[in-house]
Amino acid sequence: MAFNFGLAAYEDGDFEGALASWLPLAKSGNAESAFRVADMYDYAHGVQQDYKESAKWFLRAADRGHGEAQFRIAGRYDSGTGVKKDISKAYKWYLLSQDNLSTTPRSRYWAGIYLRTYFSVGLLSSDQISRIEKEAKEWEPIPNLE
Repeated sequence: MAFNFGLAAYEDGDFEGALASWLPLAKSGNAESAFRVADMYDYAHGVQQDYKESAKWFLRAADRGHGEAQFRIAGRYDSGTGVKKDISKAYKWYLLSQDNLSTTPRSRYWAGIYLRTYFSVGLLSSDQISRIEKEAKEWEPIPNLE
């Protein structure tokens, strides 16, 4: 119910109200709320733009299996925006987002492009890719608070 209050507030341009609704949910483990909080920091909606804070919330949502958050945190590790650049982590999160049905088709498409690029231009060795793919297959999301 609190999530929906946040969504209504956000859609009405009441970013403070949205954050007040979503932040406690995000802190307690709701992936969608964490994703929304990350987006607010990403685009400076009602808060000071803060890529480090945004990445923190994208990672929390990604850890809980949120497909779009997985795609977005992959991009952060790829570019080093808000986190230390780490191609191995980027590859893992792109891989997980590509296989996640909650990821939008557009993001799954781009995740596939990035994954093929890492291999084709040699950013990661075959051994690194094999290790990361094994790690991704064994990955389990943290339970999400609905």
